[in-house]
Amino acid sequence: MSDEPDLSVVVAAYNAADTIGATLRSLLAQTLESIEVIVVDDGSVDGTAPIVDEVRSGDRRVRLISLDTNEGRSAARNRGLIEARGRWIGTSDADDLWSAGRAERLLTAAEDQC
Repeated sequence: MSDEPDLSVVVAAYNAADTIGATLRSLLAQTLESIEVIVVDDGSVDGTAPIVDEVRSGDRRVRLISLDTNEGRSAARNRGLIEARGRWIGTSDADDLWSAGRAERLLTAAEDQC
């Protein structure tokens, strides 16, 4: 991946240990390979961050930002938006599952409008 991926996906996560692994697997399985996934752990007190760290250790497209306290979904997303490097930016909830071609279809549609 170059310094500027085609797509940054910001995932705000709070106490998402039960779902974040599946969400990350679906995002990393996209047909669009030039993607970065930024997980903003919003002060979770469960095992969210260690799960993201485990996935991140095997895939450099994943980034983790940990907030010390719970600031809310909007603040977490805003922090991820600041950190995003992609030409395009999208969001995902920590319990969303993306079909494999979703990111590619979204980018194609967006670029067709430019």
